[in-house]
Amino acid sequence: MIFTLIGASIGAEEMLRSEEVYLQQKYQRLAISIIFVIFIIVIMLIWQRGLYPNQNGASMLGRQIAGADLRYERLGATDNGIVGFFCRCIMVNLDGVMNNAAVAYYRVHGYDKESILRFARAQHVAYVWGIAPFDSDEARIVRRIRFPAGIVYQIR
Repeated sequence: MIFTLIGASIGAEEMLRSEEVYLQQKYQRLAISIIFVIFIIVIMLIWQRGLYPNQNGASMLGRQIAGADLRYERLGATDNGIVGFFCRCIMVNLDGVMNNAAVAYYRVHGYDKESILRFARAQHVAYVWGIAPFDSDEARIVRRIRFPAGIVYQIR
């Protein structure tokens, strides 16, 4: 789309240099400008609404964590990119995608909820988010912090 607009603008400039069909060229330039403005409006609407619903929930959770003064704590999650961006916390990636130490740990200890929690404690993580429900592991949870966008668990 961008290259089309650039090419059309360059083409319109070339056409304006010739004086034969000036009126037609003027309307072409106006049409290109209108299409460009519509394109910008659509991009702004998509940006405000969020392209994917999960982005909205994760960004909202990140803002809520920042507002709850957890931003100075170590927060661990298995999917923490958007949340971490908005909460500005110290984030520890627990799934090993961006954390080589986690990969090495899971190769030795396996990758299940128990090993994820052990790795989180070894990394001095105080709060976790995005891991399977903790109903069976009540002894390891100090407290639940319920936000409208999700639950953050404080662990021992």
